[in-house]
Amino acid sequence: MRSFLVFDIYAPMASWGNENRGQDNSWGQSVPTKSAIIGMLGACMGIDFSERHELTRLSDTLRMGVLTLCEGTRVVDLRTIRTGPISGTGRVMTRTQELERTRNVRNILGRLLYYSGQLHTVILHGETQELARAAAALDAPFYTPCAGRKSCLFGRPFNPVIVEAERPEDVLIERGRLLKEDEALAHLVIPDMSIFTFEDGMGATPKGTLSFCRDAIAPTRGHLERAVFTSMLRLEN
Repeated sequence: MRSFLVFDIYAPMASWGNENRGQDNSWGQSVPTKSAIIGMLGACMGIDFSERHELTRLSDTLRMGVLTLCEGTRVVDLRTIRTGPISGTGRVMTRTQELERTRNVRNILGRLLYYSGQLHTVILHGETQELARAAAALDAPFYTPCAGRKSCLFGRPFNPVIVEAERPEDVLIERGRLLKEDEALAHLVIPDMSIFTFEDGMGATPKGTLSFCRDAIAPTRGHLERAVFTSMLRLEN
């Protein structure tokens, strides 16, 4: 038997951007990235952004899978951005300094992608002590966690539970069935077949599609490629 931490993410509005391409992240993915989950756990645990080594350690010691129960509705938000070529040398520390050194300031149009009404179940595998620490932090967060962007708050508690099982699929199927019967989530359409995305080393059966995700695992590591599998899980009895 293996130890897993499972918890739910319900976000009225979420933005799980991956690698940013200029000012347009409207291509961002609908499934939480590992860096988003690690950052969220770090906030709950009270880890400051300056403690990058701790974020890296969390990423290295935990393996993650996500069951997407409701992808939600895609929403694209438009914004204007003041930009232009920067004059002079030296590092720009603030947005004010950037604009002060910008020549020929102009406005450009950018897009931000959000998803409305998302429901995911996240499963983590690692040492039992680390999972217990994460579960306690999810129950009583130190900093306010967010669903990708600070403006996106969660709509219900995470309800973390540590379970013992042979396969993560068994844990997620049972959790998914319970959420389908939850009257508080009756407004969501949860299909009988749901997408399960998990990284290599999770211990799940790699029966689905293999891809490589470029994810900003930790600020000191940049974007790294990791093997990610996608398969379908049947929730109906």
